[in-house]
Amino acid sequence: MQERQALGANARRTAGLAGLAVRLTWQVSPPLVVGMLSLLVVQAALSPVQLVLSKAVIDRAAIDFHLGGQPGELARGLPLAAWILLAAASVALSHVLQPLSRSLEGMAGDRITGRFSERMIRAANGWQGLARFEDPTFADDLARVREGADRTGLQLLTQGAGGVLQLFTMGALALALFGLSPLAPLVVFLASLPELAMRWEYMFAIGAHLYGKAPEARRLEYCREAVLAPELAKDVRLYGLARFFRERYDTTFDSTLERIDRHRRSLAIKSSLAGALASLSVAAVYIWTVVLISRGELTPGDLVLYGGAATMLRGAFYQLGQAVSYWPFAFGSYLPSLDRVLSSPADLPVPEHPRPLPHRIRYGISFEHVSFAYQEQPVLRDLSLS
Repeated sequence: MQERQALGANARRTAGLAGLAVRLTWQVSPPLVVGMLSLLVVQAALSPVQLVLSKAVIDRAAIDFHLGGQPGELARGLPLAAWILLAAASVALSHVLQPLSRSLEGMAGDRITGRFSERMIRAANGWQGLARFEDPTFADDLARVREGADRTGLQLLTQGAGGVLQLFTMGALALALFGLSPLAPLVVFLASLPELAMRWEYMFAIGAHLYGKAPEARRLEYCREAVLAPELAKDVRLYGLARFFRERYDTTFDSTLERIDRHRRSLAIKSSLAGALASLSVAAVYIWTVVLISRGELTPGDLVLYGGAATMLRGAFYQLGQAVSYWPFAFGSYLPSLDRVLSSPADLPVPEHPRPLPHRIRYGISFEHVSFAYQEQPVLRDLSLS
């Protein structure tokens, strides 16, 4: 019962974090978001369309040039020149939409960065004291937010929409392969699962590493800035600290790099084998299509249709893995940190009826029986002075 409640609480928290990121992204510029999503829909629909048009071109060419084989019924509907123009137009349209989509995403990303920075500044202005900045855990949250939370909403929106569209594209490609054999889409699906699992495992491991390296990243930034920042240049040279900061930077950097390389090496071979297995399933579809064409059961254009559908279906699985594997970054690192920073309450009590300072101070400032603690450790007790 407790595990079920914990699972439900985690699901609600994840949904709330995703809603926060997407809501902030949508508020930046609804027209830009709608434009990006519309282009994603069109680009996803173009892949199956291009396969059908390529098949029609080859089948029509086989008919016009008497190349033999079973004539394709679809190709008879238009002359060869018309099919070529349609196929070329679909390819040209995809090339036109790609830079346009990247431009819209860049424009939205710049605005999202500004909006998130504005929200961060507003949150920081609510902290009256310095306790937030001196808390190592909160400093890690700030580092993660500065590193990538500003574009997390955009990535969630595009990756999530892209993942959904990939599912529709995969369904269309699977239906196309079903015409070759009911087993064809199943073979490609089963052979692509290990690659999908390896991609998820790799990104989850990297996401966990990036979450844990926030303190090290802050140390690296401090050591770098201590040597390069003009504000500290005199002190570093006066006390001969350049070597100290360089050695500290090298030690931290090598330690961080060694751990992430270990993750990459451990998964590289398994990922390569999984990719080879998925490629073998595509090769099997090509071989079986050629066999059926040699028997006269399929048209030459079917080689492009079924072979291309298998290739694209395998690629769609990989793209789906790319989209899904972003979730560990978002939900495991950036979004929780962003939520903690934006929802952090004031660190000092704010008086209900503050008294303004006099325009002219005549007798100075007096402290009577004042105590002070730093990180819960008492420093001063019962201090009185003027």
